Amino acid sequence: MHRKILLILLFLISSQVQAQNSLVCDSISSFLNQIDKRVELINISDPELITLHYLFTIDLENELNDFYSNRLIKLSECDNLDYNQIINQFDRLKNRILVLKDTLSIQKIKVDQMFYDNAFLELQLKNNPKAIYNINRSLEFKPLQANALLLKLDILYEMKDYYQALEVLNILYHEVQLNEEQEKRTIDFNMKFYNELYSKGDSLIKIDKATDAFEIFTILETFCNNMPSGYCNDDYYHGILRSKVGVYESYLKIAAVAKERGNSAMENKFLEYAKEYLNANSELLEEIRIKQNDAISQNQTNTIESKEINKPIEPKTEPSVETKNETKKSPKTVTPVSKEKPVKEIVSKTKETKTTKTKSTTIINKDDQIDSTIIKYRIYQEVVEEAIDLCIRKEFEHAYDKFIQAEEMEQCECFMKDGRVKVFLVELRKIRND
Repeated sequence: MHRKILLILLFLISSQVQAQNSLVCDSISSFLNQIDKRVELINISDPELITLHYLFTIDLENELNDFYSNRLIKLSECDNLDYNQIINQFDRLKNRILVLKDTLSIQKIKVDQMFYDNAFLELQLKNNPKAIYNINRSLEFKPLQANALLLKLDILYEMKDYYQALEVLNILYHEVQLNEEQEKRTIDFNMKFYNELYSKGDSLIKIDKATDAFEIFTILETFCNNMPSGYCNDDYYHGILRSKVGVYESYLKIAAVAKERGNSAMENKFLEYAKEYLNANSELLEEIRIKQNDAISQNQTNTIESKEINKPIEPKTEPSVETKNETKKSPKTVTPVSKEKPVKEIVSKTKETKTTKTKSTTIINKDDQIDSTIIKYRIYQEVVEEAIDLCIRKEFEHAYDKFIQAEEMEQCECFMKDGRVKVFLVELRKIRND
């Protein structure tokens, strides 16, 4: 009886050992197949994966070493496995992992350059979002790489991210040692940045987009204040003033349109905006005066050119036999008008001769008109200044009369109006009503 029990126990133990050996043998084969699949996923060309996959190869190498030490020694107990096949598979995987590890070790040193090359390619393809992503990844590995920072400048300029470009310029000038070629590239970028942005701002002013122009000139102001001397002149400051004048005039234009449409609430609102803006930017007064003078000068030039172009041709008359060799004369000459006399059109008409009927020609003398316009504009300016001085002295009644006089002078539509006239009249009428 005892003998039977002992035999049963030996059988059970033997079966258990065989089952364990079978599991060990099966795991040996499945483990190597699993490692083989993981090795196939290793990437040595994508800069996004190189650093991570380098760490993966280290893990694979450690797992193989552990497999060799703890499990491969039991291979002799696995009758169902081909010993040579398992050993060859193990050696092949180990050698391949070592090659991948060495390759990735070299590649991870060049990851920043790989991202740089991708960024350069995307910039040429006008794919700016991908370009800026790649150059930022490159700078994560080497934050002060001069060539990468210079390429980032070009990408940001293409994206019109001008403030970010100024931050990169600040890094280049204060934290990076540039060689001669890199210094030249930086200078070229600075010249392009200033000239093209100034031209853009100037164009925006000419098409009445003063707010957009002001933003451009403000960027240039930041650029000129932070960069070394030599890149800027005072044009950007005058550009700021011109754009501010444009913003001020836009308030007045909106108020004028509101007045035409009978919307007095909006009119008063934008006149108040104009007043507050002018008070906050007192430096605009001189710029407005310069703009008005330029407009008058331009108007004068255009009038003179128009006079030369439209100079009347004197009608020809058939000379008599006695005066055949004499110099031809016009039928009638225009008598110039004294500049002190009031402005009026001088018209001279040719008369019909008994022998030949000719069409009458109207001749307008514009010299006196030009001079009179200039005089009238100067008087207008003096009246406005005097009215403002009266307001400063709190002589509001006299100031009101002066502004009314200036408003009446504006009716000629022959010079640039001073926007302050309407603004002050609105305020003075409020005082009078109170």
